[in-house]
Amino acid sequence: MSQILRHVFSLVTTSAGHITLNPLVTGALLWALTKGPTQLRSQLTSRITALQDPFRYAQLIKALKWCLVAGTARVVNKQLNHIALNAGRLRGEKAKWNWSREVAVITGGCSGIGELVVKRLINKGIRVAVLDIQQLPPSLQGCKIARRSLCQPPHTNKQHRCRSQVLQVRHYRPI
Repeated sequence: MSQILRHVFSLVTTSAGHITLNPLVTGALLWALTKGPTQLRSQLTSRITALQDPFRYAQLIKALKWCLVAGTARVVNKQLNHIALNAGRLRGEKAKWNWSREVAVITGGCSGIGELVVKRLINKGIRVAVLDIQQLPPSLQGCKIARRSLCQPPHTNKQHRCRSQVLQVRHYRPI
């Protein structure tokens, strides 16, 4: 029972924190209590008893100003982080990529995580080149794969062959 109460309390405090740091909410309240129409201000002060005391009213205005500053700083920080994580661009690179013309080279794509990555990329319409020391598994045999090469382990002399196959993949045209 106490676990449920803690969860509910956490949800309420998190929601209250998001509301109090939302610049739209705090800005609107601050405007309504300071610059809004006198009729609106008088209705708010008559209905909320805490606003009738001038000292508490001043404290609330001061708290709203701080919440507005903190909320605005949070929003600006979030946007600056987005720009920084996007290498200084306001928009992402998704629009610049033509995925139907790209070829993804997956080494070790015949089993495990590599096989799952190959399946996901093929499902998204991306051409895939699989380089592996194993044969293509039955789950991938019916898929459109741009290139399938059997490479030897890197400790053999055929490493150069694998490297040249990786370089050849980029010259393939769409299927």
